[in-house]
Amino acid sequence: MKVELSTGMEMYYEEQGTGAPLILVPGTGCDHQVWDLQVGIWSKYFRVIAIDNRGSGQSTIFENQEKYSVEIMADDVAALMDALGLEPCHLSGHSVGASIVQQVAIRHPSKVKSIQLHATWGKTDEWFKRAFVGTMKYPTLNNDPHVTFRTNMMWAASPAYLETRQPEAASGMVTKCLIKNPHLNAYHGLLGHLHADEKYDALHQLELIQAPTLITAGEIDMLVPKRYSEEVYSKMKGAQYHEFKGAHASHFALWEMWEEFTAVALGFMMFVEANQNT
Repeated sequence: MKVELSTGMEMYYEEQGTGAPLILVPGTGCDHQVWDLQVGIWSKYFRVIAIDNRGSGQSTIFENQEKYSVEIMADDVAALMDALGLEPCHLSGHSVGASIVQQVAIRHPSKVKSIQLHATWGKTDEWFKRAFVGTMKYPTLNNDPHVTFRTNMMWAASPAYLETRQPEAASGMVTKCLIKNPHLNAYHGLLGHLHADEKYDALHQLELIQAPTLITAGEIDMLVPKRYSEEVYSKMKGAQYHEFKGAHASHFALWEMWEEFTAVALGFMMFVEANQNT
């Protein structure tokens, strides 16, 4: 479905389940489908709303890079809540989606019930600009997003996955989201997302977040190394931290270790619900 937002864009989203609302925010250049493995479980307990950020999927794509920042995309999420008339929401974000969730909690705290920050960071430093943004930006300039994401897989997936294409669930998600996705070809949107990634700097704001927070990281994530999640964790009093371990604990732990990923996040949300309802 699409809805016109007060921020001047049209946002595409898919909805499943009933209960307390849970908004899922994808990472750089990705669309709502990245959460499909989780939606099947979480929607048994929550009203799950998976979105396409501006510049990705079936949402509005702006050509001007200044139309993209983490803060702007956070305001889009808040505007979606208003458009759908939602009560305070659980929010889950992966990669830059986690940065967007940070900003929703900072800029719109009354709209937030809890947040999950998966493979997150709080400030883009020089290494991050070169390794993450640079790795994706230069292939993108050739206007072939599929090459961009195939290159990105060398950093985002685990060596074990690249060697075996296992587990099967992860292979299916790579095919669906990155190889055969008909909505991946968003040149201006991907450059806009990378512009937002490159400019993000919010470590000094994280102490403002009051919502219950879960932070997760993969011990072998090479795209957003776990030190960035640890840095965010160090700034957030009362946050919970979970580290995925093993040969598949990559940036794509949400696919490669989807059972553990899904269960950890579900347990966190169920605890928040139980604690806030007592």
